[in-house]
Amino acid sequence: MSQALVRLVSPQDHSDVSSDLLKHSFTALAFLFKFLRKQLVDDLDNFFTLFHPLLGPGHRDFVRQFAAEAYGFLMRKIPAKMMAGHLAHIWHCLSESPSPEVSRAWAGNC
Repeated sequence: MSQALVRLVSPQDHSDVSSDLLKHSFTALAFLFKFLRKQLVDDLDNFFTLFHPLLGPGHRDFVRQFAAEAYGFLMRKIPAKMMAGHLAHIWHCLSESPSPEVSRAWAGNC
């Protein structure tokens, strides 16, 4: 279900998406994050693999902003003992398909 909602907010052709469809898709994702928080946190590595394309280039700014804020909500719920492993998974995912933006960020921070 979350995969279908992710596709709704990240269409290939943005001209055919109504603002009402995007609004309802974001609302559905927000409710999923809120009410399935524990299950998402327990399986956060797999969820990030599905969700991280929304954080990258090729999406409208408001889609990336929503994705970042929603993912930040889940990141704040991770137990401390899981954080290091999840951060390693994030870097692994980003290193497999780096975008120019990610490459610039790594060059500036490494």
